[in-house]
Amino acid sequence: MTCWYCGCELRPAYKTVDHVRPISRGGNAADPGNKVDACKNCNSEKKDMTIDEYRLYVELVRNGCPYTIGTDVVKFFLRAIEEKSPFTIRPVRFHGEIEVLKQK
Repeated sequence: MTCWYCGCELRPAYKTVDHVRPISRGGNAADPGNKVDACKNCNSEKKDMTIDEYRLYVELVRNGCPYTIGTDVVKFFLRAIEEKSPFTIRPVRFHGEIEVLKQK
């Protein structure tokens, strides 16, 4: 079993279940389609971000963004992108998404 986000091998002590759409943001806790296996690191890093916010967070961190990254910064960048700003972000594909694409 692997982490849906980073693809690391999940040992029982580090396995968590993450709500892709956070409960605090309208996600359904009873919906099995809203749950993925995640390592403790990814789950705690994602916090209450949506999948698009977390995707952007990961991309900014990988590119060495010089600012302290938090949910507010991510939301700012997402709003700027939606408003057709000059920002361009390469889409991050999480391990679980890649596995689904391989099956198609």
